[in-house]
Amino acid sequence: TLEAMKRRLIPSQDVRDLLDASMRVVFGAEPREISYLHFLFYANAAGGLLPLIDVEGGAQQDRFVDGAQSLPDRLAKDLGDALHLGSPVEAIEQTGALVTLRGPSGTVKARHVIIAVPPNLAARIRFEPQLPAPLDMLWQRTPMGSTIKCHLLYDRKFWKEAGLSGEAVSNSDVVSVVFDNSTHQGQPALLAFVVGDAARRWGAQDPEQRRQAVVDTLVRMFGPQAARYTHYQDLDWSQELWTRGCPNCAFPPGAWTTLGQASRRPVGRIHWAGTETATQWYGFMEGALEAAERAATEVLRA
Repeated sequence: TLEAMKRRLIPSQDVRDLLDASMRVVFGAEPREISYLHFLFYANAAGGLLPLIDVEGGAQQDRFVDGAQSLPDRLAKDLGDALHLGSPVEAIEQTGALVTLRGPSGTVKARHVIIAVPPNLAARIRFEPQLPAPLDMLWQRTPMGSTIKCHLLYDRKFWKEAGLSGEAVSNSDVVSVVFDNSTHQGQPALLAFVVGDAARRWGAQDPEQRRQAVVDTLVRMFGPQAARYTHYQDLDWSQELWTRGCPNCAFPPGAWTTLGQASRRPVGRIHWAGTETATQWYGFMEGALEAAERAATEVLRA
């Protein structure tokens, strides 16, 4: 596990705490749950550890001005009537030269199908014939991370006035990382991450208790003005039906070495995409694009 290697290689408790907080945000999981090999693969896929956690020049630098939902919204306009919303696929059957998809909204037949959902959701689809055992077992061992994102709006950037960046890393039992998430329109905002064990624990608590715990933590970090927010909103991603967690699926020890080869191998006319099948920027939107290009190429060459 990442936990075992951390204890073996890092003598400083402060550095261990920093790594723990960072990895909880990156994976939505505790170091004891994550394969060390998966950690190395994940970092390598991003070009190193620092690009994963850095803001300037790193993975945390950019945002969509109109929100991440603006990307699928604009893609949907191009697809037009070819896009069917509210039509979850419950079963996929391969017979000869066709693939049949079934769900509450009806049946669709195609020559190939590309599945671009994370393993924890793909595993809920019924396949006929049954998928190869290595892929099925891999999905059983690949949970989605646990993350609660907490947004707080303010009437001014009091942290900037105090000479602070608005970023924080903590080993508290509530918030692990905070970012200045002020909008391009100038709305001051802080974004706090409750992740791993803390997300599972606080996700089971009363929302008001959770809100107060988050605010109390920010007050300890930034001072009493952190309690003077104008709006608070959090989202427990484990409660979202079509993700059931956040930010991605992390492999436990043994999964890569014994079952990993099955993760992106086509099964007949079924092809796998989604960021969890990427080799570059696994877990990120960029990884989803790479996986999509690979899967599309597979179909074109089939």
